[in-house]
Amino acid sequence: MKLTQAAIRLRRMAFYAYHGVLPQERTVGGEYWVDLTLYPDNISAAVQDDRLDGTVNYAEAYEIVRREMAQPSALLEHVCGRIAQALFAAFPVLLRIEVEVENGRIKDARSCGTLYRGLEVILKGRDPRDAQHFTQRTCGVCTYTHALASTRALEGAMGLTLPANA
Repeated sequence: MKLTQAAIRLRRMAFYAYHGVLPQERTVGGEYWVDLTLYPDNISAAVQDDRLDGTVNYAEAYEIVRREMAQPSALLEHVCGRIAQALFAAFPVLLRIEVEVENGRIKDARSCGTLYRGLEVILKGRDPRDAQHFTQRTCGVCTYTHALASTRALEGAMGLTLPANA
């Protein structure tokens, strides 16, 4: 069995922070709990071979959350968004992130982001035959797979059937 998709959950990370719209919230502060659900692109290297590549270093993820929680914000939604953006920047293997922040009064504020590389925008107006050259350089990890998928999509769109010995 080869596991290719999985979620990593880091739950109940506790922080004392100074978030809120009201002045006393920014002065007194309060306890906050953060839950993360991280979806790496392909986790099989970690599951099968006990290797860190292809997954997320929990200590680094925690440090990113700690750093973002230390920066005061008026809205918890803003904090969630900053955490998600920082995690996407630090871990290119992530396809999706769910962030939940809770304090004693607000049950949770959520932000969920899916990685968007904008290939459709980049390829708009270009010769379709160029797609394989752009898509294989977008990921940086699985270049051949992206090039092959682009080539097959182009063949399908053009109605081409290649001979078996091609």
